[in-house]
Amino acid sequence: MVEAFSRNGMLFTVLDEGPVDAETVVLLHGFPQSARSWLGVSRPLLAASYRVVAPDQRGYTPQARPRSRRAYRLDELVADVVALVDATGVERVHLVGHDWGGGVAWMVAATRPDRLHTLTVVSAPHPRAAVQAMLSSRQALPSGRGEAGTPWQCSSHPAGAETLSVLVTVMLVADACGRRLGWIPAASSRR
Repeated sequence: MVEAFSRNGMLFTVLDEGPVDAETVVLLHGFPQSARSWLGVSRPLLAASYRVVAPDQRGYTPQARPRSRRAYRLDELVADVVALVDATGVERVHLVGHDWGGGVAWMVAATRPDRLHTLTVVSAPHPRAAVQAMLSSRQALPSGRGEAGTPWQCSSHPAGAETLSVLVTVMLVADACGRRLGWIPAASSRR
C-alpha cells in the first residue's frame, strides 16, 4: 500500500485501499478538493474488488506546494501521475479525473497511453472540444463586457475578475493540450 510517494523532492500524500494485486483505479480530484472527495466513489469500487488509489495532487498536499507557476505545467502534473503509478507497482491503471484532475487525466491519456487500461473524465471536456469551443463560441464575449463595453473588462461584475481568471486558465490549458497534440498549428489564425 502506498501512503505517500515522492517526486523531485516533493512528498505527495495518497489514499490507497483494496487488494494490492487487484486492478488499480487512480482517482484525480478537482479544484479545490482533495483525495477525500472520492470517498463516496471509492466504496463501490472497493466492494467490486478494485484497488483504489487517490493522491492529493500538486498544490494540495503540504509537502508538494511549489511556489513557481511553471511547476504546475501539464507535463509536470502528468509526471506526478506517472510517478504515482510507478509507486503502486503496477504497469497500467484505470484513470479517473474530475474537473482539474480531468484535464490532467486527458493529458496523461494523450502522452502516456501505455500506462492506462481505461480513462474516465467527469466535468472536463476533451481538450480538442474545449479548444474548438473557445475559438468559435461567441457566448462568452457579450457576457464578458464591462460597463465601458471593452471585451473582458469584468470589474463591474462582482464575480467578474474570478470568472475571467477561470476562463483564462481553461483557455491556456486547452491551448497547451491542443498545441502539444497538434490540434492547433503553431501559427494558428484566430479571429
